[in-house]
Amino acid sequence: MKRAFMAAVKASVLEILVYDEIGENFWTGTGVTPATVAQAIQDAGIFDSITLRINSPGGSAFDGVAIYNLLRSQKKPITVFVDGIAASAASVVAMAGDTINMGTGAILMIHNAMWGCFGDAQALRAAAEVIEGISFTIGEIYVKRSGKDAAAVKALMDAETWMNGEQAVEEGFATGTVKQDEEEIAQARTLVQKFNLKMFQHAPSFANEAKTKRVDDEDLEKSAFAYQGSDKTEDWKLPIEFSTDEKTKSHIRNAISRWSKTDMPDAAEKKLARGRILGAAKAHGIEVNEDSLELKGARNESVDPDCECECTPCRTIGCSGCENDPCEAIGCDCPNHEEMSSAFIPDLETYKRRLALRERAA
Repeated sequence: MKRAFMAAVKASVLEILVYDEIGENFWTGTGVTPATVAQAIQDAGIFDSITLRINSPGGSAFDGVAIYNLLRSQKKPITVFVDGIAASAASVVAMAGDTINMGTGAILMIHNAMWGCFGDAQALRAAAEVIEGISFTIGEIYVKRSGKDAAAVKALMDAETWMNGEQAVEEGFATGTVKQDEEEIAQARTLVQKFNLKMFQHAPSFANEAKTKRVDDEDLEKSAFAYQGSDKTEDWKLPIEFSTDEKTKSHIRNAISRWSKTDMPDAAEKKLARGRILGAAKAHGIEVNEDSLELKGARNESVDPDCECECTPCRTIGCSGCENDPCEAIGCDCPNHEEMSSAFIPDLETYKRRLALRERAA
């Protein structure tokens, strides 16, 4: 799933999905804030209990504490499910549950509050006092949930402690685990990997393992593709970033040629993909018509000189990048046209003209 906040009442239960950062993200404007949750509660009307599902790397400690208090103030039974990750401020939100269920592949993390600041020594000392105060407040919430004393909780926070389901239950930060099969565990880990956790010192190794898709003998991350669709690798299309400049240029040209025949169902992401291709082309000195997203320039004679097709792939990067029937029909001798697709004919008139000339010559 994409990052999201959703809330709906089902059978007298207010179900809240927190699949995003806690607090508003300055750059994107997304994130789950106390105002977001308060509005959802107000819009819900009458309900008897709350189910809260969490997959969040945390964010604003202030917002996390406020959301915790807001949920507890409803005086309704609260059931929490940690579906992927509840780290930092998100773990504070999770503590609002009367019952807290950890998925088998899910993780929970507690640590001291962090804050960036700028100023002289006096300002930095004052900031340190504020941060210590925030950590103390968060610690009180953990103490109340876990039943541990303040010193024990502080030690766990100082160490930036990461816990799987069994560990969270053992330490008192969760009440139970949800049994899952291997596929569900893998899905939970995928949820964890949605977020960049490199800011934390001791995140589990799998949490920052980037998912990759193999293209042209390279394992590419999501950012290497123009169309990124979703977190599923099968939705990643039109690769434009490779290890060498030569290979990158070749695939940028290929992405341009395949643009019009590639299925890109997400309109917003398709628009972003177009911009990524144009940006990559400009960065690598590839001339392209920005209106039609077609390559400019004459045929590149250095690639597949025996090919007589005039379609964009054959003309610019060679037959290895072409999937068009016209090449085979006009008698192209290039050995790369073993698998063809009839979905697209780039220049029907040229195709007919070449075919007629070959028939007369025969």
